[in-house]
Amino acid sequence: MIKVEIIKGNKISGKLLNFINMQRKKDFEENNDFIKKDHKDTLFFIIKADGEVVSFGLLRNIKINYHKKNYYVKGIGGILSVKKKKGFGKILMKAMTNYLKETNQTGIGFCGSFVTPFYKKSGMKIKNNSITKFFYIDPKTKKEFLGDDPECDMIYIEGRDKFVSKILRTKERIQIPIPHW
Repeated sequence: MIKVEIIKGNKISGKLLNFINMQRKKDFEENNDFIKKDHKDTLFFIIKADGEVVSFGLLRNIKINYHKKNYYVKGIGGILSVKKKKGFGKILMKAMTNYLKETNQTGIGFCGSFVTPFYKKSGMKIKNNSITKFFYIDPKTKKEFLGDDPECDMIYIEGRDKFVSKILRTKERIQIPIPHW
């Protein structure tokens, strides 16, 4: 039996968070763990089959200041299927896109162009080579990150704020408050 769970970050168990971090390291060689205190308002989407976690992802609250106005978007991230080629990723993305559409919120994520077709089939809109519109400045080193990989696409669901439409109308780059979500 397939079950979709949405767990707020302040309610996620240490065991489940450790499992997620372990899988991210295994699949993506990811070095930065999700830390509970950084994700207390994040929504973790967990797909289980017969009680076993088979896929997960998250929607993280992100505040972006654009043209002197704050926009509150959901950062789409941490997408991973533990069991591949079984349709669990599709179930996960359907749950996440349905949530964004039902709540009329903007969701934004980034992915390599090689996986863009998966997200498109999952109902996401795509803007190719668009990570170059975004940048992050490390507060310690003042070094700029992100917008240097033209092979990275933006995946998104447009919410009532029409944030994505607004930013795509200009060539202006947008500073984001965290490097990865």
